Amino acid sequence: SCGVLSESITLPGDLNSDGTCVTIGANDIILDCNNKKITYGKGPSNNVYGVNINKFNNTIVKNCNIIKANSNTINTVGIFLNLSKDNNITNNNIITNGSDNFGIFILNSSNNSVSYNIINVSNFLDSNGIYLQSYAYDNNIKYNTIETYGESGTAIRMWDNVYGNNISYNRLKTFQIYAFGFDVGSNIYNNTFS
Repeated sequence: SCGVLSESITLPGDLNSDGTCVTIGANDIILDCNNKKITYGKGPSNNVYGVNINKFNNTIVKNCNIIKANSNTINTVGIFLNLSKDNNITNNNIITNGSDNFGIFILNSSNNSVSYNIINVSNFLDSNGIYLQSYAYDNNIKYNTIETYGESGTAIRMWDNVYGNNISYNRLKTFQIYAFGFDVGSNIYNNTFS
């Protein structure tokens, strides 16, 4: 069931939550979804996550199908990293919808690997596939496929003191008006794009 995860697990079945589903509760956790679904945000609450990695390190999240259920809520994230490092987010399929929502949000976090994920963002306004903000540095963002649908959708956005990241070999598609493959804000430096 959804809740705090304090030991590694291979999911035997799908998980569903009205709010946040999985909260990582220790270092060195492996969450292998085994291609099962994590459905989060079924209820009316904003600010909820499919997987929340907050102040823990060396987490692996792989083989997950992460789906946001309620398109009427805002500020929701498929996988959220905050004050966290040395995590590996790989081979996940993330589907989000609504305004101000994010596939993967990396905040104040470093030395993370985000690779081989498929992220689909359908939005009413201002949503992002991968968002790096506020001292997100030395992260590797590689081989992801990101599609955004809706006004002001951005595949990869970097904002406010983001540096030293390697963003390479990603496939980006944006549809609708004011949509961007990349959006770069203030104090963005020493990042590599290819």
